[in-house]
Amino acid sequence: MDTIILAGGKGTRLRETIGNEIPKPLAKINGTPFLDLLINQLEKFEIIKNIILAVSYKKEKIIDRYKDKKNILFSEEENPLGTGGGIKKALTLSSSNEVLVLNGDTYLEFNPNDLLKSHLLKKANITIGYRVEKDVSRYGSITIDKKTKKILKFNEKQSLEKFEKNSGFINSGVYLLNKNVFNDFENITGLESFSIELDFFPKAILSKKIFGFEIFSSFIDIGTASSYHSAQNILNLK
Repeated sequence: MDTIILAGGKGTRLRETIGNEIPKPLAKINGTPFLDLLINQLEKFEIIKNIILAVSYKKEKIIDRYKDKKNILFSEEENPLGTGGGIKKALTLSSSNEVLVLNGDTYLEFNPNDLLKSHLLKKANITIGYRVEKDVSRYGSITIDKKTKKILKFNEKQSLEKFEKNSGFINSGVYLLNKNVFNDFENITGLESFSIELDFFPKAILSKKIFGFEIFSSFIDIGTASSYHSAQNILNLK
């Protein structure tokens, strides 16, 4: 199956740390661009065919680095399309019926073979990788049927005053989508740019079969200066 990596974000919160000339996915972890780590991880699995990079900010830097790799394609956004719009556009380059989607600023270890097996077994339209979080008050959480793993509800992030600290299930930003998943959502927002998490999933749950797939590895991201510095230490141990 093909994989889409969302690599178009500006990384505003990271600019003071990595400078303005480097797109966030190319921020270096112990000398290696973060996007290299994601691609190397995917290439360990024979099931992964083409890797489609959805690029926007400083896209020429990313294209120049990977343009000679035969298994890498580029979905170029002239204007940022958001996670939903970026995925929708990138899907047009895919040749597989099921497509794995990853964020270009997060790293998790999981087996795509197991994810696809679960997706097909449940005849899902969408499978979302999730993790258990001790305090979901900092995040938007998801409600899951513990027996079937069907996702029942997407819960928005709530303030500490309204939401008692509790453990729960958090979207980890790993998605397995049927290629035609957006076909009947052409006018989902009225805009070309939209968020898959905020605009699409809450509406899709009314008509799509959406299931969860638990990922047990540590969640590593480089979205902020502090998490970026932490990633240097964590990924250096591998």
